[in-house]
Amino acid sequence: MAGMDRNAGEAHAEDYAARGRAHRDLSLEALGRRWAAAFRAAVRSPGRRDLRTIERDLSAEFKLRNVDPPYHDVEEERERLIAEIAEQLEMLRTSLPDDFALIQAAAFDLARRAASPTSGERMALTEPCIATARDRRRAALPEPTRSRGSRSVVAGLEKRGGH
Repeated sequence: MAGMDRNAGEAHAEDYAARGRAHRDLSLEALGRRWAAAFRAAVRSPGRRDLRTIERDLSAEFKLRNVDPPYHDVEEERERLIAEIAEQLEMLRTSLPDDFALIQAAAFDLARRAASPTSGERMALTEPCIATARDRRRAALPEPTRSRGSRSVVAGLEKRGGH
């Protein structure tokens, strides 16, 4: 798995470099501040690929400089992300037990990366597994129903998932 992390990070760094290294002129301090802000924004809005792309580009700039991003500056957000993933996994475990093994493997991979990050690709490999499970969960749920003052199950799940 470490090879996959490295290769994905290297591939994104190559892509970022081919696009002109937009963050090349930033000081290390400014790069760190922007990366932390981008990481926080991506965690707050997990469905926004544009935010994750910004964070990955900033991570790629760190990689090209052979420096790690300041992970210590986003420790709280990393812990919150891990907790949210654990909560969603429990919900999936109970609603889709057949798919849980696949989802659990992806989540453990994500948690390992968050605990010991080695690239800006922490979520890229895990996302397809979780997205597939989310689609299956939605298909398995009854059609949304609205009643006075209550939310449908699907609407509640979508809100919790940030989508």
